Amino acid sequence: MAVEVKPDEISSILKKQLASYEKEETSSTNEYIYIELYDGSVQKQINNNTGGWPEYKFSYGMNISYDIPVFRPFRITPYFGIGSWIYTKDQLFLKKGEYNDRYITDYIKDKLFLNYGLELKFLISKSSAFFFHSGFKHLSYDASEFFIHADKQTFKQKYDLFYIGAGVQFRL
Repeated sequence: MAVEVKPDEISSILKKQLASYEKEETSSTNEYIYIELYDGSVQKQINNNTGGWPEYKFSYGMNISYDIPVFRPFRITPYFGIGSWIYTKDQLFLKKGEYNDRYITDYIKDKLFLNYGLELKFLISKSSAFFFHSGFKHLSYDASEFFIHADKQTFKQKYDLFYIGAGVQFRL
């Protein structure tokens, strides 16, 4: 039994995600300090809005996806990807003078994301399409070297984002 693979199907199996420019907002940055008192009890102190996390980043990576024809001219495309990012602006993490002149963007290491989701494509021509997508992005990084007096495990972060978007895709 022979399987025929058409050239336009081959190009849709593996795609490079060229890049994306993103803005991410952190609602608050609270610092929790645990102080052991003379009687052995522990007091919890909360310092609200002690600093600012970086917001603007340039993401890059690679996606694996496959266009599944639904009916002409629509396609559904499941995708899975992996990548990293670089921050586009140095940002001070202001904290009571102790961290002045230290850019937190220089200390965030091991930046990694995994993403997966679905796209709905409307083909305009053989080389272009409108698309709508939604998916999840799981991010992780390590900022523990920046916070010199904190528990090292505290700033090894992992979190999930839900993305929705639209755009135009061109095949070169």
